[in-house]
Amino acid sequence: LPALEKSLGYSVKLQKMSLIAVAKNRLGEVYRTLDNLPAAIRFQKEVLADTTYQDAGECSFAYAGLGKSYYEQGDYKKAIDHAERALVLAEKARNRTLETVRATEVLSLSYVALKNYKKGYEYLQLNTAYNNKLIGNLNGKEINGLHLKQELSVNRELVRKNLLDKE
Repeated sequence: LPALEKSLGYSVKLQKMSLIAVAKNRLGEVYRTLDNLPAAIRFQKEVLADTTYQDAGECSFAYAGLGKSYYEQGDYKKAIDHAERALVLAEKARNRTLETVRATEVLSLSYVALKNYKKGYEYLQLNTAYNNKLIGNLNGKEINGLHLKQELSVNRELVRKNLLDKE
């Protein structure tokens, strides 16, 4: 928490609007996990209220965070409203998959809480599909990284053999 607050302070001082939005969103998430929902809601509302910087991904993150906070407060209709806004913005976000996972999780939980099991299940399926896609992307990057390390090791060995052959 202190590191995020410090980051926010530096971002404000430098007037880096993108970093301000990121810091406020992450502060909102941390406060939500600490069960300080008023602080979480305040930070994420600040991201949405700042008209000088409106990034689809950060706004989607803020709306999903608000949806999660309202869900935890038991205000399921408000949670759905905010998660639906997050889902619309997720379509425009650079990291569409992650933002969709966040929004559909809130939608699924909120609809189930309202005993609309059909919609809850539909959003659960969508959440699972995007979550699997996200995990697949991460696994693919890890496999590519391992492959590159192996190639680098082979190349180094070839260079070493060439140097030995020249001697």
